[in-house]
Amino acid sequence: MSSMSQNTNGVAKTSERLLSLDFFRGLTIAGMILVNNPGSWSYIYPPLEHAEWNGWTPTDLIFPFFLFIVGTSMAYSFAKRLEKGDKFWDMFKKVITRSLILFGLGLFLAFFPRAIMNKVLFDKFDLVNLRIPGVLQRIALCFFFGSLIILKLKEKWQYIVTGALMIVYWLGMLLICVPGYGAGDFSLQGNVCGYLDKIVFGPTHLYIKNAVKNLYFDPEGFWSTLPAIATTMFGYFTGQWLRSKDSAEDKTLRLFINGNVFIVFGAVLGLFIPINKQLWTPSYAVLMSGMAMVFLAMSYYLVDVKKFRFGVMPMVWLGTNAITAFVGSGLLARVFIYFIKLPLEAGKDPVGLNTVIYKTLLVPWAGNHFGSLVWALLNVAVWIGLMKLLYDRKIFIKV
Repeated sequence: MSSMSQNTNGVAKTSERLLSLDFFRGLTIAGMILVNNPGSWSYIYPPLEHAEWNGWTPTDLIFPFFLFIVGTSMAYSFAKRLEKGDKFWDMFKKVITRSLILFGLGLFLAFFPRAIMNKVLFDKFDLVNLRIPGVLQRIALCFFFGSLIILKLKEKWQYIVTGALMIVYWLGMLLICVPGYGAGDFSLQGNVCGYLDKIVFGPTHLYIKNAVKNLYFDPEGFWSTLPAIATTMFGYFTGQWLRSKDSAEDKTLRLFINGNVFIVFGAVLGLFIPINKQLWTPSYAVLMSGMAMVFLAMSYYLVDVKKFRFGVMPMVWLGTNAITAFVGSGLLARVFIYFIKLPLEAGKDPVGLNTVIYKTLLVPWAGNHFGSLVWALLNVAVWIGLMKLLYDRKIFIKV
């Protein structure tokens, strides 16, 4: 018997969908679209950039929040299917299918349009430089391995494995010797994650590949996925707390207290283990999970308990078709950049439509930085509108 069927004892039935989960998920997708689509990468307000290395910015909250909510949603979706009598293999086949679709979509975003344009220009696809890791690929792996942990292990072992993932990751960072740098180096050049990513994926399939500097690294690489899975599991445990039969006030208080405990523990851990998003260090995983718990506590109390609705529904529209919005926004941005080119200055090569709109319509009145932000906000608004059309027609594209 799987632990999920055992864990449903003592918790509420999963008949009611929590609007706060859709709101939280939608907010993270809005954040992803916002930071991925500035008018110019040269003009970005500091809070909308990732930390250069150690430390964190508001932008560094977005991805762990999404993985956290993936885990929280799994607590509800898996329990609902078990209540219907679904067996392990029926559920696991769907887990495999969903994971492969997510991974495939991530590869497609990496493939499009550079590899396709290479085919048009040089009559061959550029697969040698195809980036294999990525955001959707990491979501796929965290969902897959998180599902295995949830469906095959009892509750006690779920906690043990989650902790073990971070311990094994950290021991690897301390003990594995990187040629030329030794063990325990946490710089961009000498960390274990980049060393192992180069071995697992090959030097040409990573986000950063610089043969001159012998620098190879990917922020969504192999080794740093271990604590990212732990982030997903923290979200799952939170979902189990939310499914308990406790009162709404007690659930909110428990989430808020636990979240602040995680924040404090993550900050203290950061004194010994650097808080680093690109390495996804255990201190980062714990700190971000604590912040996610606090935010979810506030969302749950306001949206589901107090029925607060002002400004909530636009994020719900995004949240109910989150992957669709994320993939669609990525594809549209690439079309604007690579396929719709217009002349901006006489005698110079045409530039992407996004640059034309930014420089001719936004910069003259908003300036470089604010105009860049306005363009990003317009992207968010467009996808909120498109997802509202799907929501109104009850079209929910499940990936």
